[in-house]
Amino acid sequence: TGKGTGTGTGTCTGTGTTPPKKIGAGLSYSFARRGSKTWFTKLLLKGVPKGAKTTVRCKGPGCPKKKLTLTKSGKVAIKTLVNRHLGPNAKITITITKTGYKTKTIVIKTRKGKDPVAA
Repeated sequence: TGKGTGTGTGTCTGTGTTPPKKIGAGLSYSFARRGSKTWFTKLLLKGVPKGAKTTVRCKGPGCPKKKLTLTKSGKVAIKTLVNRHLGPNAKITITITKTGYKTKTIVIKTRKGKDPVAA
């Protein structure tokens, strides 16, 4: 048997969270317009990571009623909105999500008599 006392110092290593990775996907698009109508001839996402979920919503004149959810990776064509005549102030919102990554949102807004603007 024994007796003892002691003091000590130590280091603590935490298991803190690492910051989420960024989704490096980008949008490539082409469009045409006549008067107040705008239609996209190409809507293509590039660099979508494997296992990501892409949600496409459109609100405003000429938009379809339902949202579109895609689970493809790499190059992802958004065919639902191609050649659809959208009125002014239609807003397309594309959201890409994946566990462990920061959500990426791309917004395109049509404008009367002007080119669409991406934000």
